[in-house]
Amino acid sequence: MAGSQSDNTGFCQFKKTVLQRFTDWFNWFIYIWAVNTDHVVETSLGYYINPMLTVLIGFLLLGEKFNRLQLMAIVCAFAGVSYSLFAYGGLPFFALTLAFTFALYGYARKKIQVAPIPGLLVETVVLVLPACGYIFYRQLFFESLFLSHLQVSFWLVGAGVATSLPLLWFSAATKKLKLSTIGILQYLAPTIAFALGVFVYKEPFDWHSAITFALIWVGVVIYCTDSILRVRHL
Repeated sequence: MAGSQSDNTGFCQFKKTVLQRFTDWFNWFIYIWAVNTDHVVETSLGYYINPMLTVLIGFLLLGEKFNRLQLMAIVCAFAGVSYSLFAYGGLPFFALTLAFTFALYGYARKKIQVAPIPGLLVETVVLVLPACGYIFYRQLFFESLFLSHLQVSFWLVGAGVATSLPLLWFSAATKKLKLSTIGILQYLAPTIAFALGVFVYKEPFDWHSAITFALIWVGVVIYCTDSILRVRHL
């Protein structure tokens, strides 16, 4: 009987891990799509929103408490997204999809009782067959630079390593920290992406975008201030 319960628990954890892996895969699919269609600035917006959305998910699904400053930060983020909807007549699809999927990934990682390295191994194995199938399909029916062009192959493999290491570190962090404290450092990546999008890739950035980002940045400042104050009170 105990063995049966253990098997059921293991299978349940495996299913959750598979769903988590596809959540992360979808997040990266959206990110690559956005970057390759000149939406780098919008990806930064999504990752600015993500930590505040993570706080909200921690409150709604895990019973974590947020204080007045965190609530103000969430309201500012909501105001920024709402202004974008008003100004452009549509929601920032890439930004919201990236924010929601990565926040859900964090929630799933918090709930699944698997050590970081074995968990990442299972997550990777889940997509090995689909990935190999797609590579074979591209090689067979279309022209593909992967495996036929050394430099491109090197960068693609390197991108996999660059993706895996942050996920491993993120997985370890979610086991030791509350979701609401995982991330001032999460703002480093969107800041770099924003700078690249505006100053390197010269993506359009009008005053509507400036207002949207200003509201989000106010939320970021409030959120970071709250995190610093809570650390000082420990």
